[in-house]
Order: sequence, then C-alpha cells, then structure tokens
Amino acid sequence: MQPSAVSGRNLVAAAADWMEISAIANSRFRCSGKDLARTLSPLAEEFEEPDQDELLGLADVEESMLNRRDEEWLGDVLEEIQFRADALRECYPFKVVRVANDWWIEWQKSDAVPQVLYEVCLVITAARDGIISPQPDRLDGILQLAAYLTAGSLIKGESHWMGFPRPDGTGFKASLETCLKRMGYRNVELRPPPWTYRNDQDAGIDIISWKGFADQLPGRLVVFGQVASGRNQWKDKSVKPFLDADIGPWLGVFRPGTLIEAMFVPWPLYSEVNHVERLRRTGEHKSFRDWAHDEGLHLEKKLGIIVDRERLVELASRGISTGLDDEPTHLATLRNWHSAALALLTE
Repeated sequence: MQPSAVSGRNLVAAAADWMEISAIANSRFRCSGKDLARTLSPLAEEFEEPDQDELLGLADVEESMLNRRDEEWLGDVLEEIQFRADALRECYPFKVVRVANDWWIEWQKSDAVPQVLYEVCLVITAARDGIISPQPDRLDGILQLAAYLTAGSLIKGESHWMGFPRPDGTGFKASLETCLKRMGYRNVELRPPPWTYRNDQDAGIDIISWKGFADQLPGRLVVFGQVASGRNQWKDKSVKPFLDADIGPWLGVFRPGTLIEAMFVPWPLYSEVNHVERLRRTGEHKSFRDWAHDEGLHLEKKLGIIVDRERLVELASRGISTGLDDEPTHLATLRNWHSAALALLTE
C-alpha cells in the first residue's frame, strides 16, 4: 500500500504519522526525512505569499522563504518523532536514526502489547485522516477494546466495558448493576429515570474504571470515560453532560462522590494543532511543542483526562488490568485485528 500524502503541511503530528505508516508499508521498513520532503511540492499553495513590502525587490526572497518554511516544518516533524521516541522509549515501535544530512525511522516489529497497541492506534488515526485506504473494519470497537484493557492501569484498579454493543450482550441496566456490584456496592437495584427508554445503549459512557479498598465500603476513585475514534467533533464529546443528565440519574445514590472524567483517543491529543495558523491569528511566536502544551491545558478543561495514543501505550506498559478473566480473549482479538491491519498496509 502506498499511503496518501499528508493532508496538511502545517499538521505536524499527521506528518509524523505518515512517516510511521510509510515505514511499516515500505519493503525496507524505513522512511526518511527526504521521503517526507518529496511530498512538499503539492502542498506549496498552503502557505501565504509574502506581502509585497516583504519582497524588497529581491527576486529570490519568495523561494528562500518557502525553503526556510519547508526546513522549519521538517524540523518540527523530526522533533515530534523524537518526542514520541523519548516519551515511550522501548515501547516506541520505531528507531530514530540521525546522520549529518538526513534522518529516518526504522520499524522495529514486535509482538509486545505496548507496541501492538501503538500500531493499532496509529492505523485507526491514519484511517480517519485518509492516509490509508482501504480502511480496516471495526475501528470503533477495537479502540473501545484497547481502552477497556488499559483503563484500569490509569488508577491501578479494574475496568468495566459499558460501551454499546457490549461483548457479553447484556442490557444497559444489567451491565451497570454488575459494574456497581464489582465495585463492592450491596443491594444494588437501579431504577431508570422516567425520561429514558428503560434500556439505554450506554448513556454516553464507554468505560468505567475504579480503585477501591479491601473493605469494599463506599468511597472509591472512579473514572468515567468516553472513547472517540472518529474525527467528527470529538472535542465536543465530553462525558461531563452525560454524567449530569444521563448516567447520573440512573446511578442515583450510587453515583460516586469522587470521580474523574476521561476521553480515550487513538491520536496525540495535540494532533490538530496548526501552529502556523495560530501564529497568523495571534502573532505569538511559539514553537509547535509550546502550542501542543497549550492545547493540552485547554482540552483538559473541556474533556478531563485525555488518554491519547502515547498514554494508552504507557498504561499498557504498566500491565493490562480489567479485574476479570477475559483478558486473554480480548488480547487475542486485539492481536488478530492488528495482524489483519498490518497485512492491509504491506500487501
């Protein structure tokens, strides 16, 4: 498979994803900065032409400015690749090689769960961004599975799959009651709010994880998370309104007093940061990494804890923890999907 060219020169994270996908799809399992540079010419029109006052009568200014912008962009992509490698270390499935006049990444194929999970999230992101086609199937379900397997590690606890359709086929009320009983609550019998259909799909909550105490008495840390594998308005899909208007009334007195809202996504949380556009609009000369940091500050206010690709992999490196004996079956499903997705890339 030949991955499609990156859709926007200013989207640094997408360009890094393109390089990683290209390394997997390439027979040499390698992609270089020069390979990425070859994609630049079709995107030249994305940059604004310099003002006439900037030209100062020098015929070569336009070309030199474009070259400088190209070099800065390539430098930002390299920095993003290196950021991922430094953050994930042995869990990053690529080796970064830097020489005097070039740099490249080499795919380090591995069947370890963190690396498999990274590549699963990478493929889902590339499919949603139009980098690969045809797309693997069940993108939503496989990301819910990945979140379910790792969410417990977020607080060193257990997790429950609430997202619809649930693997065990249970109805909403029965599943939620099972979750509360697993937490240690006694005499659980939920009553649906009068405005519901009495058997909601998931009431906007895909994953619940918790950390309690050995006495199983009330008072525990609980995470309510939503899983988003689609690009369509994912930043507006906070679990907070669902907790207040939907699942909260279902829980009644069992609603935890100490909870964390979370969002699970397969891309870096800053993947849509366009720092060139932000420079034009604000006049602030900040690096891509600074803008990525600021994006994290903003999104936490809207969505709570964002468990993105790197964080999912980090959680997996701490160990899979659901609290149930279904982990081998779900890990096998994850691995099978991963193998089928890689087969599409390399065919």
